[in-house]
Amino acid sequence: MEPFMTRRLAMTLSVLLASSVIAAAHDTAAVQDKPAAQDKPAGQDKAAAQDKAAAPARDPVVSLKVQLIISRYQGEKRVSSVPYTMSVTAGDPRHAIGRLRIGAQIPIPAVATAGGGDGKPGPAAGAISYRDVGTNIDCVTSIVGDRQYQLQISIDQSSVMTDDQLKQSGGNAPFLRSFRLTNTTILKDGQTTEFATATDAVSGEVVKIDVTINVAK
Repeated sequence: MEPFMTRRLAMTLSVLLASSVIAAAHDTAAVQDKPAAQDKPAGQDKAAAQDKAAAPARDPVVSLKVQLIISRYQGEKRVSSVPYTMSVTAGDPRHAIGRLRIGAQIPIPAVATAGGGDGKPGPAAGAISYRDVGTNIDCVTSIVGDRQYQLQISIDQSSVMTDDQLKQSGGNAPFLRSFRLTNTTILKDGQTTEFATATDAVSGEVVKIDVTINVAK
């Protein structure tokens, strides 16, 4: 019995050893067949880092509150002062333009006339036409330096002259006055500037426009 047991044990060990050798060979082949993980050409990472460093830095997006005050003076006396406020985003071309429209339509009675040279009759007495009056403001913002903001502002304002102004001008029918301006200024946070000054040639009024900006917190 002892030689038989010895031979049986030897055969068992031989089988186990052969299985271990086969398993090790299989693992080695699997490792060799597996493609290199995410191999990159030499210098690719360095080139990507250089491209990222060379990319231009984007301006930050800043929300600005822009306030305009349109004041009118008769001599040294201020007769009106109207503020307008809008929020505009600087640094983002999609929202860098602010527009404000406010006004009304006023009735203007027509005066009967004999008509034009084409033979057509003129407007009849008592006919009413309407005109738009009010204020249109466009503001375009951009960042031009360290906490410096450029404002390009266009103002188109029309209004009806008061009774006192009509008496001074010698007119009886309604007079419409207008004011148009396009200008550019550069301001810092919290800064105010006198944007424009003009004199109305008919009424003698002086129009002054002040602009203030504040960065929204």
